[in-house]
Amino acid sequence: MKKYTGNFNTVLYLDGKEAEKICRLGQGKKCCPFVVAGASGFECWRYNYPSSVDVCNRMAEGTMKAKGNPCSNWDKLVEKAREI
Repeated sequence: MKKYTGNFNTVLYLDGKEAEKICRLGQGKKCCPFVVAGASGFECWRYNYPSSVDVCNRMAEGTMKAKGNPCSNWDKLVEKAREI
């Protein structure tokens, strides 16, 4: 797992297996709404301001298929991820 830390955001970059295990990718409504598919694979946008605001708005509108809770160990994942 890799991470990018900016002034107002932190993005985690995950491979497919990590996204399945951590974000519950492929588990429908249990899937975390902050996991997105990018050009380089999967990304966690939980703290990717301002994009995370769009995800929160869609969750409030009920237009997200993924309705799971974000992971509870995000801080530990960020500590382990290597900066790119």
